[in-house]
Amino acid sequence: MLVTKWKVLKPRKDFTHGYSCYFLAEGWKCSQYLRADGTLLYHYIDLIQTEYNAETNTYIIHDLLIDVIIMPNGDIRVLDIGEVPEAVRHGLITTDTAMHALTLLDTLLELLYGGRFDALLSRARPYIPMEDFLCT
Repeated sequence: MLVTKWKVLKPRKDFTHGYSCYFLAEGWKCSQYLRADGTLLYHYIDLIQTEYNAETNTYIIHDLLIDVIIMPNGDIRVLDIGEVPEAVRHGLITTDTAMHALTLLDTLLELLYGGRFDALLSRARPYIPMEDFLCT
């Protein structure tokens, strides 16, 4: 797991900062987008594929195009799924990568619809100050 704290580079009205937790084994990057007053705007999950280079001790994170937003009221929105066949069609990703992304999406949606999202986020709790740690 890799946890980052960040601030927006360009000023925005909807959010100003947040946290991102990379669940490397699961293939998800879950970001908590926070408003200036510290309230949760939403959670944003990127599907990712991770490469680790032991020789240089570095990670390369590949975005797999599909994203999921979880609103504070529990609504779930899947975004950019149409980009996957387009990327395959143009040779930007392989069919195997597309299938992997869809499998990750299926697993993630099972977790979300099964009410286990907070349990996933709780794994990041030791790395985020309690006052900033927001589950749905």
